[in-house]
Amino acid sequence: MTIPFEIREVLEKRFEPGECSIHPYHKWTYVEGHRVIHRLNDAFEGGWSHTIINRWREGDTLMVTVRVTADMFWMNEHGMREETTVSHEGFGSADVKFRKCKARTCEICPTNPNHMGPVDIGGDWKAAATDGLKKASTHFGVALHLYDAADAIHHDTREDHHRRKGERMTPNFNTSIGGGPTPQRQPALPAQSPPQQQQAPQQQAAGDIPQCEKCGSDVWNNREKCAGGWRGPVFKCKDRACDWVKWKEKAEAPPAQPIPLDEIPF
Repeated sequence: MTIPFEIREVLEKRFEPGECSIHPYHKWTYVEGHRVIHRLNDAFEGGWSHTIINRWREGDTLMVTVRVTADMFWMNEHGMREETTVSHEGFGSADVKFRKCKARTCEICPTNPNHMGPVDIGGDWKAAATDGLKKASTHFGVALHLYDAADAIHHDTREDHHRRKGERMTPNFNTSIGGGPTPQRQPALPAQSPPQQQQAPQQQAAGDIPQCEKCGSDVWNNREKCAGGWRGPVFKCKDRACDWVKWKEKAEAPPAQPIPLDEIPF
């Protein structure tokens, strides 16, 4: 039984660049699991479910097989209601994330670097199940354009990602005769005076929120919590796969004042 055109039109609708994300390490374009769930809810009006058929572990990789089942109904050309059920399966995986040993000299780390145990094994299993759900949804036509390497969504997503981060894009290219594409030089920025260079770090520390120095993702801002006595990091990367944090700088202790001789007890 084929899926009606009205339902396929909703399932195969293209995702906008603002709805897509870029993997911090592999740099591929993907959509998050909650957007796929919203798409299935819009298409099937909530009449769908998913089941984990099988799950297993191979080394430090978790693997899951997920089945997505959807109940569909529509009115045919005779005005009669027709119903059908369609199921598709997908395979998903996720790597187990381990705690890092903070000891300076550890005899176990050279032979077993993951001896501290996993950070959140339940979260890793959920990540594998979500990956399988997204893969099974592609059989319904959800986000199929992301698998086309020549699709413009990849360039548009990167451009939108850099624009949101406030970074400068790669210079435009123009075609010259015999020379091929040559980059256009950007005009040199005017040099700042010494007082402005000294004020820039102070303004950034007071208002702007930095990006992750390791993967370039957004960070959690805990300045208010630290001002209230919280002992955690001031900034922490939002990407669960990245462990970058920035702690509050310790204030230097004032030098010890000498005790007057007349106050020393004898």
